[in-house]
Amino acid sequence: MSWSRSWPCIPAGWQVQAGRNRDGTRRPVCAQAPAWHSKSHRERERTGTGKELAKRYGRKTTEDYRTTEGNHANLHIVLDIETLGNFYGAAIIDVGAAAFVCHDDKADKFPDDRLWTFSRAVNLEQSQRLGFEAAEFNTRWWQCHFPDTLAAILEEGNRDAKYSSPASVLNAFNAWVKQLPRCSRKFFWGNGPEYDMVLMSAYYRLLHIQPPWNFMELASMRSLKALCHDFAPGFVNETPHRGMTDAVHEAKSLREFLRTRIAGTAAGTAKD
Repeated sequence: MSWSRSWPCIPAGWQVQAGRNRDGTRRPVCAQAPAWHSKSHRERERTGTGKELAKRYGRKTTEDYRTTEGNHANLHIVLDIETLGNFYGAAIIDVGAAAFVCHDDKADKFPDDRLWTFSRAVNLEQSQRLGFEAAEFNTRWWQCHFPDTLAAILEEGNRDAKYSSPASVLNAFNAWVKQLPRCSRKFFWGNGPEYDMVLMSAYYRLLHIQPPWNFMELASMRSLKALCHDFAPGFVNETPHRGMTDAVHEAKSLREFLRTRIAGTAAGTAKD
């Protein structure tokens, strides 16, 4: 009989794991099950550390910008989603993101001008099966202002239902985040975290997948724009209302703003 069956009074939500005594005999170890223990084997297979994913899929490990010096490297990830509603439970049809690395106090310490990008359309029919809604008003807005963009997103989402399923998109996004350079700190920027991250969290919660952020890492582009009038340096978004192009436009603006502010702070400190 296995230990899990013979072990008495196992608390709810806990699991029994096999251990060994000093003499080599087996003994049960009762440990609390992880929060995401309900995920299927296939979903668990897609998660892991950056090195585990790199080994599993044959990819190179990413750069490590973590330092013990006074200046710390920060990873900034800008997330942008396109939806058919602006409420919790609205259907997401496109997910895009862009990421870059910078340092706290040295403008010349940006590693380079690289932007890591992510783009994936979401199958609308599968989202609606899960209970997510497509608001009529938002659908009409898309059809009136950006009909070609909406048609392209829906066609991309319908091209491969398995590739564009909500679970596949979330797992792909998590894997992309884990492949990004390792830095001292990480920030997730949304034009409004109460919109992008909250609507994404509805999918994460329903599908029992852990999101790649915690509440302390969320930042708002809209608040930054309201406080700093010199935020937008004049970059042009030639393809608006696509997740990745919007995220790239916002990431470039944010990176240029951080460079300018860091350089100005360094110049003021040197003058003093």
